[in-house]
Order: sequence, then structure tokens, then C-alpha cells
Amino acid sequence: MTYSDTVETTAQRGDAGWEIAASLPVKRPQITFADLVECNCIPGISVVHHRDLFAEAGGMDATLEALFDFDLWRRLAVRTEPYHVSYATAEHFLRPSADTAGAGQITNLHRADRRRYVWNVCRIVRKPLPDAVRPEWKRAQDQARRKVQALFLMAQGDHHARLGDHRRAAACHRLAAGMGLNLCRELMRPHGNGEARP
Repeated sequence: MTYSDTVETTAQRGDAGWEIAASLPVKRPQITFADLVECNCIPGISVVHHRDLFAEAGGMDATLEALFDFDLWRRLAVRTEPYHVSYATAEHFLRPSADTAGAGQITNLHRADRRRYVWNVCRIVRKPLPDAVRPEWKRAQDQARRKVQALFLMAQGDHHARLGDHRRAAACHRLAAGMGLNLCRELMRPHGNGEARP
């Protein structure tokens, strides 16, 4: 499994159509599974992996609603040592537009429906690790599971509050608070484009 640096290009709609507003190289660090326990720090468009490793990891999980790449990178990285190529091999285009809020896009689920988004993160971090995994990785995975579970309870509580069910909202928030975690979005770390996502 290898991954590389990328170029992040921002395009804006002008009189003549889409125009390049900025194009910046994005350097990626050398990572291990430990770096992928809580957040996705590998750009999906720059990864190359062996077919046998893909099969051993169980392939793509089509039952997820989002974060397909994050899920797959975790399952690949726990079985091998990802290798970073310090060279830009891919270009990521960002096209902000007032024409659409992106509500129907899977990449926008973290904004459109936070509860569903965090539920997908829960499903990913609950997946069992192979038996021959470093003890510190198992501990980090257990801690991440608790954080994500608490974040889901918070999102569930917010959902009930929006529906006017304040009793259920308070119950969810109490359960999350009772887990004794610092929930100041510590799970959310900057993604490649500056947005906080796991």
C-alpha cells in the first residue's frame, strides 16, 4: 500500500466558466494504522494497493453511507505498513458553488446529517482488528470507539432536541457526559482541505 502527496486546486466559476483560483501542493506525512484510528489523513485519489491485500482486508464496504476510503485505509494499514511517496501524483479539485449546497453528496453527510455521519464512523471503528495487532493499537482503537460512541450520543441528543423531544435529548446528552470524555471535538482533526472530519 502506497500513497503520495497531492495538489489541491480550487476552481471558481467566472464569466468564461470554471477558472483556477489557487493550486497548492499538500504534503502528507508518513503514517501507520495508529494515525488512522481517529481520522482519515490519506487522500483517496493517491493510494495504490496490491489486489491480494485488498481481498485480505475484505474489500470495499458498500453498506456504509460515507467514509468508504477511511474504512478501507484502516483495514489495509492494520495489515501492512503504508509507504509514503513524497511526490504529488494526484490533483484534488475543489469547486465551491452557490448553485448547490451539496446536500445529496456523500461527502457532505457530515454537514447534512451529523447523526448518520457519526453512526457510519461508529460502524467503522467497531470493526474487529486482526488478532496479531500491536497492543497499543488495540488500546487506541478502544479509546476511539468510546469517543465515537459519545459523539454519536451527542448527535442523537441534538437530533431529538430538534424534534422537540427534550426528554430523550437530555437522556442522550447525560449518557454521553457520563462516559467521562472531553467532547470538545477532540476526535475531529483537520482533514486535507481544512475541514474537521474523522
